[in-house]
Amino acid sequence: MRPLIMGVCALLAIPAILMLFSTASLPQAFVVVGLFLFITCTANALVPTMLQDLTPAALRARIFALWSFVVSVFSALGPLLAGFISTWVVQGHLLSAITVTAVPALLVSAWCAWGLFQRSRPQAALPR
Repeated sequence: MRPLIMGVCALLAIPAILMLFSTASLPQAFVVVGLFLFITCTANALVPTMLQDLTPAALRARIFALWSFVVSVFSALGPLLAGFISTWVVQGHLLSAITVTAVPALLVSAWCAWGLFQRSRPQAALPR
């Protein structure tokens, strides 16, 4: 059930981040970004529990270390990529660059969560 919640949150975050295109003021942008962060944080809060459930005890420390590394790398690459897109692709429109950067990542996240949900569901007994 947790992967399904994560996937739904990733999909719900897409319309939230797309609202950046329609913001007319800085306070509106803060509200939109706050909503986006709330939705994505809800999804990400489930990751440690899923890792705990899915990983054998002997590998948990390694998996948590790997997860921490991946989160750190992508946390650094996101702003770098958005800044590059803002400067070179969308002529200085940072909010558009954030949206262009976030939407593909959210779609990939939702797709991965859906795949994990499909694999974690109990399979129906095959008729003999």
